[in-house]
Amino acid sequence: MNILAMDSSSTTGSLAFLTDGEVVFQTHFQSYQGHIVHLSNALKQLFATSHCTPKDLDLIVVTLGPGSFVGLRVTLGLAKGICLAHGRPLVGVDTLTALAVGARKWGAPLRPLVAVTTDAQRGDLFVAIYQVSATGLLQPLLEPTLCSMQGFIERLFAYQARDPAFSPLFLGSGLAANQGALLAVLGDRFLIAPEIVWQMDPVSLALYGYDLWRQQGPSSLDHLEPLYLRPSDAQRKIF
Repeated sequence: MNILAMDSSSTTGSLAFLTDGEVVFQTHFQSYQGHIVHLSNALKQLFATSHCTPKDLDLIVVTLGPGSFVGLRVTLGLAKGICLAHGRPLVGVDTLTALAVGARKWGAPLRPLVAVTTDAQRGDLFVAIYQVSATGLLQPLLEPTLCSMQGFIERLFAYQARDPAFSPLFLGSGLAANQGALLAVLGDRFLIAPEIVWQMDPVSLALYGYDLWRQQGPSSLDHLEPLYLRPSDAQRKIF
């Protein structure tokens, strides 16, 4: 079983190739000068190293967003092209879920609830809260959402009011400037995963996508689209 996982949802992209659960190739790359160039170069390096071709892939897993407008569209478009050309299944995973599952690989104390918050720029955050199911998949308690830090705190207060034991594991780049505010809300129940798991782990993405495919089947190529949560800068100027 050859699995390719790709992510270009931020300025740091990543890619991993697994064969029967074993890591054959993985890399992270900076995408400041263009996602398509860096992603293409990473794929060329992967195929040269593994001596495989796109037709040897059995499953492709990609992140859907939220994140970079161009990066998400480039990665999903490339993945769809390979799957359509060779009749392979594709699984899309939202970016915040992909970050949450990465915490397990590094031995972070994974609680039944995981809260992910990433920097959405313009003073906003992308946030989501997940519950770990019995099958190991993450079920959204709060779907990926765009909000302010104050809006996120208000949501946390609401969860606490319903469940005094509410205490998720937090991770993500959105914590960098907001740890004090969250600590004031949750006190000693504010548990932060190590910063090393704030970065996308493409190996965990590949394994999670495989589990998702086994339990729920592939994503629909016709209906799979990037998850943006807000218009691009170009759309904002037009409308």
